[in-house]
Amino acid sequence: NGALLQGADFSGAALAGADLTGADLTNADFSGCSAANAVFAAAKGAGALFPGALLEGASFEKAQLPGVDFARARLKGAKMAGAVLPKAVLTGAVLEGADLKEADLSGAAGTGADLRKALLIKAVAPASIWEKATLDGADLSGAKLAKAMFGGASMKQVNLSAAELQGAMFPKASLQLAKALRINAFEASFEK
Repeated sequence: NGALLQGADFSGAALAGADLTGADLTNADFSGCSAANAVFAAAKGAGALFPGALLEGASFEKAQLPGVDFARARLKGAKMAGAVLPKAVLTGAVLEGADLKEADLSGAAGTGADLRKALLIKAVAPASIWEKATLDGADLSGAKLAKAMFGGASMKQVNLSAAELQGAMFPKASLQLAKALRINAFEASFEK
């Protein structure tokens, strides 16, 4: 707990179930590691790398990892509530059923990410990019999504109730059966 792992290289390592609670992961490399059910809760540090990592069920609750790279990582069922992940790279990541309640994803890049049934309740993600992402059945109620981009995203049965969507763009997004009660969509674009 609280380990100093700045710049450490764990690429390809087997870390399933490891407990790295509160660790300093500044510029640490976990590329392609296998860390299912590992605990990174309250970890901190900019520039941590997890591309292609297997992180199913892992916990990143309340972690502070600005600029973290989760490209193509498998985070199905991950616990990320309250995580501070501004400018996170989530391109092609699998976050199906992940808990991102109240997470800060400001400016995140999630093109092609799989967020089916993910919980993004009250998440903060202004100016984030979710183009061609799959958000079917996701709960974004109360999320702050001003100026977010959802071009070509699949958002079937998504819950956008009470979401702040000022200036958000949804060109060619599929919003069939979406729930959108009490949203603030001033200057949002829903073109076909």
